[in-house]
Amino acid sequence: MPLESARTLAASDLSLDRYLNVAPLVPYAEAAPSTPDALKQNKVLGYFPVCRDEMRGTDECVVDLLQESTLDRNLIVARIGIMSDDARAAFRYALARFWVFRGPKLGFELEDAIGKRIDDVAISDDGTLAVDLTLSDGSTLRFLQAPRVDEAGPERPGPL
Repeated sequence: MPLESARTLAASDLSLDRYLNVAPLVPYAEAAPSTPDALKQNKVLGYFPVCRDEMRGTDECVVDLLQESTLDRNLIVARIGIMSDDARAAFRYALARFWVFRGPKLGFELEDAIGKRIDDVAISDDGTLAVDLTLSDGSTLRFLQAPRVDEAGPERPGPL
């Protein structure tokens, strides 16, 4: 099935991804003591910058990840914006940084389990949720989001 057809089909199936996480847009002043420049450059943990868009009625602001909540997607009446691939990758990186910061012990435990220091982290921007760790010996360790196995999905077609 072509990717666009699969996305349309999945989006129309109300039993899939019923819940979503949302966070409020707040003005720079409410993200104090951070400076607007640091917020615009996505350098502050817990916030993600949003551009001003007069057509959609949004001012220059940030998403406040500290106030994240989970909602039923049926409560959302309209989208006010769609992110580009680059923005989506930057947002995933901001989320990863935020959640890693909230549990810094995890990084040390992971290094201990691997037996090597983590020198760099890269988040995929190809639509998959993958995290690549560059280790102190130059090798790379890739983490992929595992498929859900708690619910049976449709049967996969056999070989042609």
